[in-house]
Amino acid sequence: MEALIEVVQDDPQLVHAICLRILQSVGPEMGSIAYAAAMDAEGIVNIAFTLQRLDEPDRTNGLTLFERLIELDAYRSCETLMDVDRRPGTARSSLPRRRRGRRKRVK
Repeated sequence: MEALIEVVQDDPQLVHAICLRILQSVGPEMGSIAYAAAMDAEGIVNIAFTLQRLDEPDRTNGLTLFERLIELDAYRSCETLMDVDRRPGTARSSLPRRRRGRRKRVK
């Protein structure tokens, strides 16, 4: 997996195709640490994020690759998604609090 990570910038389409083939061949084994294939999931997650930082069509390929990892419940993919959602700047801003007017005193 490390070799693929090193060449993702040089040939992103080839790396994407190889990662998809790996996911097709191993399938649900990616989600169980009982299988050696699960240890490759983190590397594929890194590749998916690297692809998303590139231009189109690599950006879309990275997104589809990551979505496939989530579908397979690949090891560490859901945790990575939650980590990304918690990063500052990615959270949606909430609506401003509504201020209540002062009550008029009755004398």
